Amino acid sequence: MGLIKSPFTSITSTLHDNWEDYITCNELNDEILVVKKKTKDGVISNKSRIEVKPNQIALIFSNGKILDATADAGIYTFDKSSSPTLYPGIYGRKFREFWDNFNYQGTNMEQAIFYISTKEITDNKFGSSSPVFYSDPKYENVYIRYYGVYSFKIDNPFTFISNILENQKDIYTKEELVNFLYTDFAKAFDLSLKKCASDRVIFSDLVNKQSLITKYMNETLKENSKGIEIVNVNIQKIVPDNESRINIDNIKKEEMVQKTNSKFCPNCGNLVTGKFCSECGMKIEQ
Repeated sequence: MGLIKSPFTSITSTLHDNWEDYITCNELNDEILVVKKKTKDGVISNKSRIEVKPNQIALIFSNGKILDATADAGIYTFDKSSSPTLYPGIYGRKFREFWDNFNYQGTNMEQAIFYISTKEITDNKFGSSSPVFYSDPKYENVYIRYYGVYSFKIDNPFTFISNILENQKDIYTKEELVNFLYTDFAKAFDLSLKKCASDRVIFSDLVNKQSLITKYMNETLKENSKGIEIVNVNIQKIVPDNESRINIDNIKKEEMVQKTNSKFCPNCGNLVTGKFCSECGMKIEQ
C-alpha cells in the first residue's frame, strides 16, 4: 500500500465527488500541530485521494503501522497495490533515514492519516521561577533570573509520533506539546548555560549568545529523541539577585581602584581619586 502523486495541484469541490474518499486537512495552524483524519468506517478505500498542503506532512497509518508518508505538497492517490514511495519534500535524504530508523507500532487497528505541521512555532515563553546558579568566569558565583521566548519545529515526524503523540489522539496542540516538553526544555537550557560558563561567557553576555545556546540545546534534545528542533532561543533579560549584584558591584569597584590607582574613603566608602573625599570631605592619606 502506498501513495502515488497526482499531476493535479488542486481539486475543485465538484471533483471531490468522483472519489469515495477525499481526505484533506484545513485545521493546522499555530496552535494545532497535529490532526488525525479518518473515514467513517475507519478504512481508507483504494484509489482515495489525499491532499497535502504546504507546511504539512502526512503519515498514512494502518493497524498501528505507517504505510507511507509524504512531506511534499500535492494530491495523491492511495493505491493498495503499490509500495511505499516516501515523498521527502523539504527533508531530502533525511526522510528516508527517518523511515529506516522508525520502529513504532501502535495499538490502534483503524486506518488514518496524521497531518503534522512543519511550520516554525514561535512566541513560546520561558523563564526562571527562582534564581539559578551561574559559574561566571569573571564574577564567579552568580545567581541569575532570566526570561525570554523560543521557537521550535517538528523536525522528525516519525520520532515525534513514536515518542510524543498518542496514537488515539485526533488533535494535538501547541499547548500540550509545550507542557510535555517543559522538563526537557528546562534541562537542555540549564545544560547550555553550564556549557556557556565553560566557554567563559559572562552572564551579562548571554543575551548575545542566542545561536550558541540554541546549538547546545539541540545537542541535548537530540539525545532525548523527541523529534523536536529548537529554532531560536531569545533571552530578553537577565538579572542577578541582590546578593550577586552586591558582589558584582564590589568587584567592579576593585577593578576601578586598580585601573585608576584610587582609594576608598575609610569614612563613607566613596571612591576617591584625589586627596579629599568628594562625598564627606575627609582627607585621604596618599
